[in-house]
Amino acid sequence: MTTLPPSLYNADPKFRQPPLITYGPLSNCTIALCSPRFSVYEYRPSLGVNVAFLVLFGIGLALHVLMGVRWRSWFFMSMMGMGCVSEMIGYGGRIMLWENPFGFVGFLVQIICITLGPTWFTAAVYVTLSKIVVYLGPQYGRFSPKLYYWIFIPCDIFSLCLQAVGGALSSTSSGSSNVAVDVSKAGLSFQVFTLVVFIALTVDYAVRYSQVKRVEERKAPLPVSFKIFVAFLSLAVILILIRCAYRIDELSDGYMGPLIHNQGLFIGLEGVMIIVAVFCLAVAHPGPVFARQESEKVGHISGEPKAGLEHETGVVWGRLGLSKVIYEEARTRASDHSSWILLAEEEEEEEEEEEEEEEEEEEEEEEEEEEEEEEEEEEEEEEEEEEEEEEEEEEGDEEEKEEEKY
Repeated sequence: MTTLPPSLYNADPKFRQPPLITYGPLSNCTIALCSPRFSVYEYRPSLGVNVAFLVLFGIGLALHVLMGVRWRSWFFMSMMGMGCVSEMIGYGGRIMLWENPFGFVGFLVQIICITLGPTWFTAAVYVTLSKIVVYLGPQYGRFSPKLYYWIFIPCDIFSLCLQAVGGALSSTSSGSSNVAVDVSKAGLSFQVFTLVVFIALTVDYAVRYSQVKRVEERKAPLPVSFKIFVAFLSLAVILILIRCAYRIDELSDGYMGPLIHNQGLFIGLEGVMIIVAVFCLAVAHPGPVFARQESEKVGHISGEPKAGLEHETGVVWGRLGLSKVIYEEARTRASDHSSWILLAEEEEEEEEEEEEEEEEEEEEEEEEEEEEEEEEEEEEEEEEEEEEEEEEEEEGDEEEKEEEKY
C-alpha cells in the first residue's frame, strides 16, 4: 500500500489519523480527499470513453452470439463471448475508477479483465486458422492441422494463467512490489511470442500454397469472399499483437512507468485496437464464410452446404474429444468438398484419356502408312512383272519374226 507524504495530511487535523492510503486493500483515499494524480494511474479515467467501450463490446457480444447460433459455431462463439464479457467487466471496473480513482476493487477488476480479454480472442483465431489449413489442403503446411490445437491452445491457456496469476498477486502486493507486474508481463510476453510464431507459420503456409498454386494452373481461384475473410482475420491478429506489445512496454517499469499514466495511449492502443479486432472477427466469422466458400467453389458437389466445419469444432471441444475427431471429420469433409482437388483429378484423367487417344491415333496413322507403303510396293512389283512379261512377249515376237524370215 502507498501513503501520502506527511506534509499532505498533517496540514489539517482531520488528515492526521489515520494516514491516507492511495493504493492497496486498505486504501482510504477518495476523490473528495485526494487528487487523482496520487492514484496508480495518476489520472481519473474518462467516463464517456469507458461507457462507450462497454457499449461497443456489448454490441460485439450480441453480434457474435447471434452469428454463433445462426451458424452453429459454438467454439468460436464461446471464445468471442468470453472475451467480450471480460472486456465489458474490465471497462465496468474503469467506470468504478472514475467514481473513485483510489478504489482497489475497481483497479483489480479492470487490470485483470482487460488484460485477459484478448486471450480468448486469440484462441478463436488459432482454431479458425486450423480450419483454413484443412480447407485449402493440409499438404501445404509444415505439420498436421490438429497440432494447431495441441500447440497454440495450450500456449494460450498458459498465457492466460500467467496473466491471471499476475492479477491475483496484485490483490495482495504492496505498491512497492513488482512481482504481480512481472508475472503479468511474462504472460503478455509469452502471448506475443505465441502470436509471432502463429503469424510466421501462417505466412509460411500462405507462401507454400501460393507457390503450388502458380505451378498447378488447374486449381480453381479462391473466391473474393474468402480473400476478404482472410484479410480481416489477419488484421485482427495484427491489432491484437500491437495491443500486446503496448501492454508489455506499459508494464516495463511497473506501475511507476510513464506509459501507464497516459490515458490517451491506453484508449488508442488498448481499447481501440481490441474493439476493432472484435468487429474484424465478426467479418471474418468462419460460419458464413466457409458455407459460402463451399457453394462458390468450382466443381462443388451438389447438395445443401452445411454451416461449415465450425459446428463439429464446437461439439467436439465441448466433449473434450477435440483434436482427433475434429481433424478426422474435417479431413473427410475437406476431401469431399475441396472441389479444386476433384477438378484437378478430373482434368488429369481427361489428359490421360487424351494422351491415350493421341497414341491410338498415331498408331492408326502408322498402320495406315505401312499399309499404303505395302500397297505401293505391291503395285510396283506388279508393274515390274507386267513390264517383264511385255518384254518377254516382245522378245518372243522378234524370235518368231526371225524364224519366219529364215
